[in-house]
Amino acid sequence: MTLNDAYADAAVDWMVEMASGEMTDRDLRAFERWLEKDPRNEAAWLRLQESLSPLGRAGMDKLPPGALTRKLISVQVSRRRAIRGMLAVAGVGAIGLAAADRFVPLHHLLASHVTRTGERRAVSLNGGAEVLLAPRTAVDLVNGDRQASIRLLDGQLLIDGMSAEVPFGVQVGDVMLRSTRGHFAVSTRGGVTSFTGLKGGATLDAGRSYELSAGQRATFAGDQPAVFHTADAQVAAAWADGLLIAQNMSLAEIVEELRPYWSGIIRLSPKVATLQASGVLQLSEPVASLETLAASLELQVRQLSPYWIRIEPASTRAA
Repeated sequence: MTLNDAYADAAVDWMVEMASGEMTDRDLRAFERWLEKDPRNEAAWLRLQESLSPLGRAGMDKLPPGALTRKLISVQVSRRRAIRGMLAVAGVGAIGLAAADRFVPLHHLLASHVTRTGERRAVSLNGGAEVLLAPRTAVDLVNGDRQASIRLLDGQLLIDGMSAEVPFGVQVGDVMLRSTRGHFAVSTRGGVTSFTGLKGGATLDAGRSYELSAGQRATFAGDQPAVFHTADAQVAAAWADGLLIAQNMSLAEIVEELRPYWSGIIRLSPKVATLQASGVLQLSEPVASLETLAASLELQVRQLSPYWIRIEPASTRAA
């Protein structure tokens, strides 16, 4: 089978649809019906996945970690030229964007630092504060003489300023964390931003001022004022040790925490999304963690391709 027949054309159409970022649950169900309708559909999809995975098996064998990202952010060019540069290095056409984005978040390529899927990176700020970036995180550095700060564009980070010689801060949207000494976890995804105090204290400037202490989490969503909760510092920082500590988390929440660590697509059935689970999962082995979790909850994990997993009730059969 080649990649230019009717089955391949349909597979490409689905890939382009996924790249739009606008697929609904109904669209995903339609894709799954198409995938399972004819073995030739699945064969075409698998072939397309392999051909559009330059940053996957083949690419990783040929390039040292971070090579593509370093190549792209080493020069200040337009976002479009940067993306074209990635595709040229990877050897794929425009439809490879969807596959490429699973490995490197393309929409933040020109940030000061961008981590790939599954990659963590340490960054030092002027004045001594140390920052650890989680996978698929993008930040801009804003260093000054009297204050060193970092702007979090997407993802999550830990900032340790216990030994900092100058005040430091973390900016997320319109909210600014300021501290002279402390250790904090910060995250922003899907329009929800949270600041968690691990050690020391900080001030949050968000149109009005809030005080953040160790053991507190402040959450901002839209234009709403901050909502404070009690937080466990060990749980909040566990990802730095490659762990996800789930404490009565829904399966949907756990899957969201695992997504930045795997370059594939995780499709979660709404029928099981609200199931609660507790445990310690290995972030470096997201597929194995999902399989272990599914076994404990008596669920079924179906791997439709090397980069597509579906989690559903154990009794569910393909329609």
